[in-house]
Amino acid sequence: MGRRLRSLPGQLVIMMVALTTLIAGCAVGGGTEPSSLRFVVPTPPGGGFDQTARLTAIGLEQEKLAEQASVINIPGDGGLAAIHRVRLAEGDASMLLQAGLATISNIVVAGQEDLLEKLTPIAQLVEEPGAILVRRDSDYQTIDELAGALRDNPEALDIGGGSQPGGPDYLAAMLFLDAIGMDTAHVKYRAYEGGGDMLGALVSGEVDVAFTGVAEHLYEIRAGEVHILAVTGAERLPGLDASTLREHGYDVEFHNWRGLMAPRISETQRAALVDMFSALNGADYWNALVSETMWTGDFIAGAEFEERIAAEIVRIQELLARFPVTVE
Repeated sequence: MGRRLRSLPGQLVIMMVALTTLIAGCAVGGGTEPSSLRFVVPTPPGGGFDQTARLTAIGLEQEKLAEQASVINIPGDGGLAAIHRVRLAEGDASMLLQAGLATISNIVVAGQEDLLEKLTPIAQLVEEPGAILVRRDSDYQTIDELAGALRDNPEALDIGGGSQPGGPDYLAAMLFLDAIGMDTAHVKYRAYEGGGDMLGALVSGEVDVAFTGVAEHLYEIRAGEVHILAVTGAERLPGLDASTLREHGYDVEFHNWRGLMAPRISETQRAALVDMFSALNGADYWNALVSETMWTGDFIAGAEFEERIAAEIVRIQELLARFPVTVE
C-alpha cells in the first residue's frame, strides 16, 4: 500500500496512514445528519476514487462535520459491486457511494441505467483534468512526438488507463486519438481497475502511455518517476510544467468529476447530507486540499447534481457510440 499512498500530496500521506478506519470529531447542524459515514469506493486502494474518499473523510474530521468516517473498498464487476452494495442499504443515509464519471460510464456500458433510480445523488465534490503520462525514459518526451508515433504506427503502442472500459481515461484517450486523426478502432487500449495498477503497468513497460487523473499521481510526476506530456483541461495547472492539448492544436478538453450518491433515502435525510457537504465545500481546510490536489472545486448538490447525472448519461451514450469499447 505504501507506494500507492505516495501518489497523494506529500504532506497528506502521514494523515492518510493515521486515518485507517475511524476519524473522530463532533457532529454539527440540526441533528438530522448521520453522526458517522461510510464511503464505499468501487476500486482498490490507491486510485482517484479512493483518494477522494479518504481526503473527504479527513476534511470532515477537520471541520467537525461527522463523528466518524470510514472508507470501504469494494472493487469488482467494473464498479457495479460497490453500486449494488450501496443500493441494498435503502434508508441508510450513513452509507455513501464514492461516485464519478466512471460510475456513469460503467453503468451505461453494462446497460443498467435503471440502477441509478435506486441511488440518491447528493453532491459533486470536485472536477479534475486528465493527464497523459509516459515513463521518464520514454522515447516520447513531447505530446507531438507521441502523436507522430501513433499516426505512423497506431498498433505499435499500448495505451492504458486507470478506469474500466468506457470510463473517463478511455474516453480521454479516444478523444485525443480522434483529434490527431486516428482511427480509434486500431488502437490497443488496456483498462486497469485502479490508478495504482495502471501506474505499475506504465512503469513496468506493460503500457507505453497512460491516460489518468492528475491528482492521483502527483507524487510520481513531481518526483520525476513519470513524465507528463500534457493535461486535458482548459488551462495549465499552477506549479505543474505541462501544457494543455489545445496549446498544441488538438481540440480536446475533458474533465473527470467525483461526487457522492446515497441509497434511496428520504428528502429530509438528503437535505441533511447536502447541508453537510455544502459546509465542507465552504471550509478553508477543504479548499486548501482541493488546491493542493490539483482539483477544481466545481461543487453542485441536490437537484442540480441529479440533473448533471442525467445529462452525463446522454453524453456518455453519445461518446460510446462514437468510440465503441474494444479493449484487451
